[in-house]
Amino acid sequence: MALDQSLKWLAVTIHLESPLLITARQVGFVWESETFIPGGVLRGAVAEVAARHGQDLKLLFDRPNAPRFGHAYAGLEPAVGILPHTARTCKRYRGFRRDDQDEDRHGVWDTLLLQVFGQVKAEARCPTCDRGTVSYGGEPYVSVGSSGAWRYASPRVIMRRIGRTAVARERAAVADRLLYVLEVIGEQMERDELDAYGRPLEAATQFHSCAWADSSDGWPWDDWLREVTHLGGVRSRGLGWVRIEVEEGSARTPTDGEVVRAGMQLAQLTEDRRVADLGSPPGEMNVLDRILAFNRAAYAVKCLGKEWRNYWYFTLNMQSDAILGDARGPRHCPQPADLEIPASVEWVWSGAGYSQAGGWSAAWGLPKRVTPSVTAGSTFVYRVPHGDEDLAQQVLKRCVALEQEGIGQRREEGLGWVQICTPFHLETEVQK
Repeated sequence: MALDQSLKWLAVTIHLESPLLITARQVGFVWESETFIPGGVLRGAVAEVAARHGQDLKLLFDRPNAPRFGHAYAGLEPAVGILPHTARTCKRYRGFRRDDQDEDRHGVWDTLLLQVFGQVKAEARCPTCDRGTVSYGGEPYVSVGSSGAWRYASPRVIMRRIGRTAVARERAAVADRLLYVLEVIGEQMERDELDAYGRPLEAATQFHSCAWADSSDGWPWDDWLREVTHLGGVRSRGLGWVRIEVEEGSARTPTDGEVVRAGMQLAQLTEDRRVADLGSPPGEMNVLDRILAFNRAAYAVKCLGKEWRNYWYFTLNMQSDAILGDARGPRHCPQPADLEIPASVEWVWSGAGYSQAGGWSAAWGLPKRVTPSVTAGSTFVYRVPHGDEDLAQQVLKRCVALEQEGIGQRREEGLGWVQICTPFHLETEVQK
C-alpha cells in the first residue's frame, strides 16, 4: 500500500494567446468546443514535441509508468475540485453569489450529508425563493480570498463564434455556399467576481492542470511541456496558440505518524458532536484533513442513527469522466475490490451521472472506441468499521494513493482522476 515515491508532480499553467478550439462535437456546419482542455490533448501535444526531438513514442507512452496528464480547467488559480452531483442551485437564479447583494444568483450548496446521513429524500428547495433546484455538479470550483475571508467561485471561459468559408482548391477562391462556424474559447474568461461597482470581472484566459511523471526515467517532461506552442484544432487558421508554464511541485505524502494520528482521531468520533470547520482555504487541505472534516460533519448530523456511529466514512469524487470495468464489461460503481481496499470496507451510496467516453487518436488518425463512463462530479460513499487500527491505517494510505493513481482506464489521458472527500460536501448552507 506504499505510495510510489519515484513520481514527481508537475503543476501546469496554460495561457491562451489566440482563440482555442477543442472539438466536442460537430452539428451540421458548426464545430462546438469543450470548455476545458482534456489531458489527452495535452499528452498529444507533448508527444509531438518529443517526436521532433527524435524520441520513440512507443517507448515513452506505451509503458506502465508512462506520464499521466490531467484535464486543465479555467481559473486564475488551480481548481479545488469538481463540484459533486449532490451540489444544488436555484433552478431560476443559478450559480455562486458573487457578493452579499447579488440578486441574480441564489447560491450553491451541497446535499450529500442530508441525503446519506440524514436520510432526507424530499426534493431540495431554494432557501431564498422556495423554487425548485437543479444539480450544479460537474463544474470546477475555486476558493477566492485568504484565510478567514474566502469563498467559492466557478470561473468560466467565454465562448465565441467565428464564421469561416471553405476554399475551392481548383480556383483558390472562396467556395460557393460553403460557410462553417467555429465555436471557440476566447482569450478572456469570467472570473465569477464583481468589482466595486457591481460589474462582472474578466481576466485573460488561463487553464490549470497537473501531471504525474516518473522522476527516474530521465525524460525532460517539464521542458517538453514548455515547448508546446499549439493546442486543439484549426491551427492553419491561427487558432490554438498557447504559452505553457510548468513548475515541479511537491505533492506532500503524509508520514506514517500522521496516518496513525488520523486513524486515532477517527476512532474518537463516535461521541464527537463538533461541527466541522475548515478553518483555512480548502485548497490547502490534504487528504487526511478532508477525511477528518467530512466525518466530523457526518457525526454532527442530528438524526444520525446509532448504527451509523459504528463506522467512519469517505467519499470518492470523480474529477473527470472515468471508464470503469474490465473484460467482463463496464461497471458504474467502483466496489472496494476495484479500489484495492479490503472487503470489510463497504459501499454505502452513489450519486453518479453516466455518459460515453470517446476521443480522437492523432497518431492513428481514427476515432477512439466509444465506451460507457461515469461523469465528472459522480460521488460514491464508503464506510469503514471502527475498532481495527490496522484497517484504518491501510484504508487511509490507500485513499492517499488513489488521488495519485486514479481509477479505471485511460488515466494517462486525464480520465479516472479522483478526489477523496471534496471539501464542498461540508457546505450544507447556501454559499455566497
